Amino acid sequence: MAAPTQQSGASGGNQNPTSNPTMSGARSEITCVSLYCRLGQETVQEIVAKTNEIFGVMKSMQLPNGVSPVNPAHQAKLQDLIRNSQRHFKRLRLLYDKCNQLSGGMDQSNAEELIPWKDGQDSLSDLSGLGSEDKVMNAKRERQELMEKVQSKNEQLRQVIERLRALIWDINTMMAMRYAPWP
Repeated sequence: MAAPTQQSGASGGNQNPTSNPTMSGARSEITCVSLYCRLGQETVQEIVAKTNEIFGVMKSMQLPNGVSPVNPAHQAKLQDLIRNSQRHFKRLRLLYDKCNQLSGGMDQSNAEELIPWKDGQDSLSDLSGLGSEDKVMNAKRERQELMEKVQSKNEQLRQVIERLRALIWDINTMMAMRYAPWP
């Protein structure tokens, strides 16, 4: 990663990005955003853990069918877990708002480039333009055509089955008449 700082150019000056005050401000803004994002990720993990605990407590509780009261210890633990998860959701909302506020000047249109693809750029080029209306309309039209073809083939199969049933009926009738004695 040292390649960007070792640029040789006609300016001959120091190309260190931290020497420019606007670059250092942007860099600190990015580090703050990444810090808030990391905190948000940890908060989401805590929410998932608390939710799993809530389901574990609820699984161990008996249904209130009127015969036995709910264990107060379980009920208190459940209320505490719910309060904690609500607090985590509020914290997550604050972190989300702060990240949006700090990254307001960042370009949000290239979010696809931030996703690490397993296959490289080939997978990314396959996904470009997924939401275009022309492709959606073409897919709907193609689906409708295929549905019509399937329905016509099903109707043809029904007719063939009916003909085979009639043929088998006729054969069975002839076989029964062949062995039947004449009066």
